[in-house]
Amino acid sequence: MDERQEVHEPVAEFDMIGGEQTGLTPENYVKFQGEMAEHYVADRVADEADLVLVDGSLIARLQSAHRMLRELHLLNEYLSLARSLRERRNVVFVAKYSHRRSLIRGELGDIYYIARSTRTPGYVLGQTDERFGIPITTAFIRLANDAQPLAIEVPTGDVGEEKVRHIMDVLSSRSMMGYPYALYLAHRVVSVSEALMDQLCRTAGLITFHEAREVLEL
Repeated sequence: MDERQEVHEPVAEFDMIGGEQTGLTPENYVKFQGEMAEHYVADRVADEADLVLVDGSLIARLQSAHRMLRELHLLNEYLSLARSLRERRNVVFVAKYSHRRSLIRGELGDIYYIARSTRTPGYVLGQTDERFGIPITTAFIRLANDAQPLAIEVPTGDVGEEKVRHIMDVLSSRSMMGYPYALYLAHRVVSVSEALMDQLCRTAGLITFHEAREVLEL
């Protein structure tokens, strides 16, 4: 879905959670399935858009998948979809939090120090690291005065300051309180209420129904 709420990938696949999620809780299994779906859709729509925004950190996703997906075929499936984004210069992962310490090398993440060094819009271009065969360039941007900086990751090594400025120009004109409007809209439209999630879990048998019980009279 784009900012005009036009759907580009209308088909979603649903399935029962089987035994192939060995070693994963249902929550983590669904999490990784959702991330794989996001990588798939991002690759499909990358040729149609100026920028494709994905919520979260690609580096953090890869690290989490490598740590938790114990079955090799599940990890290979995950990495295959992530690698499909390799050299996609217009696919941008956007994270509000980051623990990377490659720039300042302080006790806390770089984004902590950047947030306190200035309050005006700007950017800091980080370095390119290769993770599981994917070159990932990191930068930190602030889109509005006094807004929290964001960490962005692009799955290519071909990212310079001109590219970062272009990303900033596009996002700055389409942001709310320093956060990309497209991601804000996605959170609003795609959110699942706790009541609905609770009912889905009950229907799938992931939690038991609570039934009223009367005191037994002996």
